[in-house]
Amino acid sequence: MKTTLSWNEVATQICLEECVRQGLVHFFIAPGSRSTPLVLAACQNSKIQTYSHFDERSLGFLALGYAKATQHPVALITTSGSATANLLPALVEAHMSQTPLIVITADRPFELSANGANQAIDQRQLYSSFVGEVLDIPEVSDKTNLKSLLSKVGTSLVKSLRQKKSLHINWHFQEPLVPTAEGVDAATLPFDIQQWMQQSDAWIQSPQHISGSATFAPNSTSGLTSGSTSGSSPGCHLESSSPSSFASNVNLDFIKKSKKGLICAGSFLSPEEQNTLLKIAEKLKMPILWDVQNTSRFQVHSLNIPHYDLILNKLNIEADVILHFGGSLTSKSLNSWIESSPAQYVRIYPENENKDFLNKRKILIFSDYKYFLNYCPKMQEFSHLVSLLKPEAQKVEQFLKTEFAGDLSELTLAHHLLQETKDCNLFVGSSMPIRDLERFGSTGNVRIYSNRGASGIDGNLSTALGVAQASQIQTIAFVGDLTFLYDLNALAYISQLDSHFKILVVNNQGGGIFSFLPAVTLPPDIFKKHFQTSQTFDFQKCAALFNLKYFRIDTVENLKEGLHYDGHCVMELRSVTEKNVEQHRALTVKYKNLS
Repeated sequence: MKTTLSWNEVATQICLEECVRQGLVHFFIAPGSRSTPLVLAACQNSKIQTYSHFDERSLGFLALGYAKATQHPVALITTSGSATANLLPALVEAHMSQTPLIVITADRPFELSANGANQAIDQRQLYSSFVGEVLDIPEVSDKTNLKSLLSKVGTSLVKSLRQKKSLHINWHFQEPLVPTAEGVDAATLPFDIQQWMQQSDAWIQSPQHISGSATFAPNSTSGLTSGSTSGSSPGCHLESSSPSSFASNVNLDFIKKSKKGLICAGSFLSPEEQNTLLKIAEKLKMPILWDVQNTSRFQVHSLNIPHYDLILNKLNIEADVILHFGGSLTSKSLNSWIESSPAQYVRIYPENENKDFLNKRKILIFSDYKYFLNYCPKMQEFSHLVSLLKPEAQKVEQFLKTEFAGDLSELTLAHHLLQETKDCNLFVGSSMPIRDLERFGSTGNVRIYSNRGASGIDGNLSTALGVAQASQIQTIAFVGDLTFLYDLNALAYISQLDSHFKILVVNNQGGGIFSFLPAVTLPPDIFKKHFQTSQTFDFQKCAALFNLKYFRIDTVENLKEGLHYDGHCVMELRSVTEKNVEQHRALTVKYKNLS
């Protein structure tokens, strides 16, 4: 019986134990040989939960979905070579959506680098700026300082989790990669590491970060930064602790003077942050426009304004203050309105990063949202925009309910989908689905997820599957046909789920969204081949390939049947793009003419 451990075993076991103690307990693993020591260390650690998929690109998005659903980082393990490159798309989305992933890639030893050896590529800078740090670990041996190794891994993890940035650990492994006979390559742990292994604390400990990069100083006196009016008066002030010149000693009295204030809630807001923004809206008595990527967009609240994407194309809305929390906004109508509005534009961030692509003259405030809630002024009167926007949103709701009654098409699908779903996750694809959900979706009992950081169509099904794996409740992936086809390999993972997974695919035989974009004016042969990219695949056969139930969705009753099916399934709604474009435009005109 083997009683001694090799250096590869010792090093990977203690480093993964440090990962666990830093909070990483979910490991997504792709098969491979060079990564064997890492896989064994993960499987032998009773505190680690492992998941497996043969497709590294899909695996990366699975991990991303899991991290989004849990609001907690997860780890990935791959072998060397092109396997590592397949994680890049997921890391791009993770970076853009501020969902850090810890990627541990196995690598060939030094003597096999840069000389044409099999499965050997330069992996060290593979992920470029999409990871916060690269920790390159050389081959371990009896010369390795294990305490130094633990310190480097622990410190890198602390930095990554603190900064909400992905981490790449690239580990070079010498053979043997699997356990060997007793005494071969035998390794022993230093006494202090042996003691540490019997304890529960992390090797590198960091006090819990106190939220907020800014401090508030009520009753101080100072003027506004750029975009302010001159003069100052005693009142409510925010003082940035950042050395940045973007915001320093910002006087919040201009909010107090507002009569037509409005709040925009952008992307990448956690559930806790969304709850805080509702409290801010209540305190300021301002209407709040939620981006479609926020679950709060679909909840009933007296200050929530749904359907603003339609409303902004009809009403002439004049604001004096726009408070924008969170990331970017999906709605082009809202972005255009903000850009053209003369209102004071204020961006509030919890970190010192510029996430504003509108390039308006503005006030930047770096603050935790809870701090902002505590120190923003309490308004005595409601914003005038509440009385303007709330009745109009209710009018739109009734208008859509009447127009869409009994009809199922690509135009009406998002509306009916919300009406028929109860207590589930809804993952929304980046092209037409998310735009239709934003414009036509009413209230509903769903938790919203999407990959709108980079807004790609790659890995959407995999991300939705990761959400399902983490939450253990029914998950619906609402996607287009090309998004579905792009990620077919993901469907091999469905059999590992305990909760129902349903795919609602709108098949308009290609990239239907391009018919709403300027490219549609190009010569038809160029447009159809290089933009619309028409396809004629049989989605029923795609479902059969993975033993999934298939539903053809033509009516609202068909939709209900698929949504209420007790199992995994693919639901397909077929659409004709030209007709869909006409219906969208006709509905917009009809609403504008509504008195």
